Amino acid sequence: MSHNVPPGAADQAIELITKLTEHHWEHVRHDFTPTMAASLDAAGVAAAWAQVTGLVGRYEGMGEPFTRPLGDYTVVDVPLFFEAGDIIGRVSYDADAKVAGLYLLNPAAAQSTADRDPG
Repeated sequence: MSHNVPPGAADQAIELITKLTEHHWEHVRHDFTPTMAASLDAAGVAAAWAQVTGLVGRYEGMGEPFTRPLGDYTVVDVPLFFEAGDIIGRVSYDADAKVAGLYLLNPAAAQSTADRDPG
């Protein structure tokens, strides 16, 4: 079932990604769905961030989020800028505003998956 984008989704995604960039691994997981929490622990969040920074260097900032409804989810893409390249931080929210997906994608992959169900 399609829905409208709830107010505050972009701000919520920016807050989550800020926690990620500040290395607050457990806080990143605060609003995870039970399925997400079971599949991605704090060490996994830290490892994913380390892999990204190993590829594109030091984090330098973020751009304007792009929010859209997709099926039963709300998807927010946030451009993230690093010293050697850019990444898209994608956060998917379920109907209860819980994090159902968290991805760090290269821009080409983000574009090719923009219309797929994120859950």
